[in-house]
Amino acid sequence: MNFVAEIPIQWMVLCLLGFMVLQSLLTLRIVRKSNRNRAQAFKNLEKQVREGFDSTSRILCKRITELEKSQREFFRSVDTRLSRLEMRSLSDATRFRPSNSTLDRKHQVVSLAQMGLDVKKISRRLRMSQGETELLLGLKERYRAERENDRALQ
Repeated sequence: MNFVAEIPIQWMVLCLLGFMVLQSLLTLRIVRKSNRNRAQAFKNLEKQVREGFDSTSRILCKRITELEKSQREFFRSVDTRLSRLEMRSLSDATRFRPSNSTLDRKHQVVSLAQMGLDVKKISRRLRMSQGETELLLGLKERYRAERENDRALQ
């Protein structure tokens, strides 16, 4: 990128205004000169002002075009990232969606109980009744006791 493209638009406008003031001062100075040079001086001044405005307006238009392009790229990037996040959140939601099968519910109850949660907290977290939670924990305990008895008999 060249030097002109890196100048902020506000500074370009400020320079343009300064250029106009300078041209106005030059105009006043030329007016005070003798009459014989006045017509030529005004033509030169008009040419200089026109060239200054043309070059400054080209620079401003180029800078505005570059800013619009970078803005479009930025919004495209944001849209891409947002759609990736939406896809990721949808896949996460389906992956971690609680299952309604009894076996999964039993494993969830048992793992939460092993983590130290009481029946009330487990039933609230899994959105099930306390009686159902107690039943599943009781079945787990009964199954464990039966396995220990089977091992003892062998």
